Amino acid sequence: MEINISDPICFVGGVHGAGKSHFCVALSDKLNGVHLVASELIRFSPEASDTTGKLVKNMAGNQMRLVTALRQRESIGKPIFLDGHYCLLMSDGTIGQVPIATFAAISPSVMILVDASAAVIHERLSKRDGKSIDIAVIDRLLHAERMHFMSIGNELNIPYFVTTPSTSQNDVTTNIAAYIHNS
Repeated sequence: MEINISDPICFVGGVHGAGKSHFCVALSDKLNGVHLVASELIRFSPEASDTTGKLVKNMAGNQMRLVTALRQRESIGKPIFLDGHYCLLMSDGTIGQVPIATFAAISPSVMILVDASAAVIHERLSKRDGKSIDIAVIDRLLHAERMHFMSIGNELNIPYFVTTPSTSQNDVTTNIAAYIHNS
């Protein structure tokens, strides 16, 4: 299930509201790349009963659509900053791990975890979406994301970095540039 794509991919994951999109836009501007959003490639539409718009019912199907969408893209000669998740909140309230096979298929040159506190994420989601997820659930999701992120990187031997609001963006950009330009 390997993607036949010559453009290097930097997978940028984190909990909804952590700041992935903001980070990807800034990074793609600095490194002349393209920002893609996994949920847009999947064409995700939430269940009608999902008041948060964040719950996933069919993770396996979504991930297959993501890989297919990436395979169908033509090479553009620029790095791709793919904005997605390492774990997702499932429609039954559990936390699901995006399968490691998905990351093996995407084959990112480097992975980033955009991290923030549960309180910050709760506030951002409330402001952005007009609703949020319970802070305790966000905290559990953050922990699951961090653990799964590291296990993916270790198992697939993909370099990985964590960025937070206090991380020097110049340092992160320099590290990422080295991996995407050597892919």
